[in-house]
Amino acid sequence: MNSQQLTATAIPMISAVLQTQLQTYKALLHEEQLLLRAISNLVLAQRSYKCRKVKKWLHKIKERRRRVDFSKPARPKEKRNRNPEDLFTPRQLYPGLVGVDREMFDEIYERTYPIIMRVRTQRLCAGDLTWRCRLALVLNFLRHAPSFSMLAATWKTSEGTAHRAVTEILPCLCEALQSEIEQPDDWNKIPYGFGGAQFIIDCTSHFRNRVHPRQHLYYRGDKHAHFLTAQVVVSLRGLIYFVVFAYGHNNDQGVFNHTWAEMVHQLNIVGLGDRGYSHPNLLTPDDIPQVSLIQYVPSLSLSLLFLFLQFLSLPFL
Repeated sequence: MNSQQLTATAIPMISAVLQTQLQTYKALLHEEQLLLRAISNLVLAQRSYKCRKVKKWLHKIKERRRRVDFSKPARPKEKRNRNPEDLFTPRQLYPGLVGVDREMFDEIYERTYPIIMRVRTQRLCAGDLTWRCRLALVLNFLRHAPSFSMLAATWKTSEGTAHRAVTEILPCLCEALQSEIEQPDDWNKIPYGFGGAQFIIDCTSHFRNRVHPRQHLYYRGDKHAHFLTAQVVVSLRGLIYFVVFAYGHNNDQGVFNHTWAEMVHQLNIVGLGDRGYSHPNLLTPDDIPQVSLIQYVPSLSLSLLFLFLQFLSLPFL
């Protein structure tokens, strides 16, 4: 093959390769142009959106200036009251709502606040209930046992905040006041009440959603569910003497037999209980039917009945 034939064969091949590369470059250039056009359109759209927002704000400002007379002094904006404690007078807030007076509430707060600061899981933000209001909310929950929706309506907050306040502050309150629960050293100094009773005892069963392990210890056959039993012994004026928790399969009499029965028998003290108890030193409604004074003195008016009860110095006066 001579040089002329080689040249005639190579030129078409080179031209085909160059045309292929040229088409590839054109396609890449077209893609770059499309990409740049899309980016420019996006930037223009963002700028136009911002321009529309600015125009909208300017229009609102112009409308406000047109409606408001700036020659008059501006009226101060009323601040939203985020401290619901200020919505109540002390007489309404402390004795009726939380069950203690102002001095007692201040003492409880001073003892509980350091514990709250030590174990808290979140910081209060602007507009949140203060820790003092949350403590009052918890005491209100303990005294009246309202629903969380009622708590939220009373304290001007949400149901979630009320639930978190109860679950967070209750353990702190128990830790701060655990030394306040103690039995009397000398029962002879405890005043006698109705029927010679010096204390009141009762048990409550608290439902448990899930118990594991040893679930049979919490199961109560008459209720067909799992419970945790709590027994509380208080004075005739409501002072707590003794609190104990037991497995749910125990009834009132069973918890009493394991805790206070021996001491009551040794000290020969008398208490008041419901029909769930059976002990010589515990007065129940079945033991003294005459406890219903209205049934035996129906002719007395309410005023005379009140004077009669006051003369007896019953504990609920």
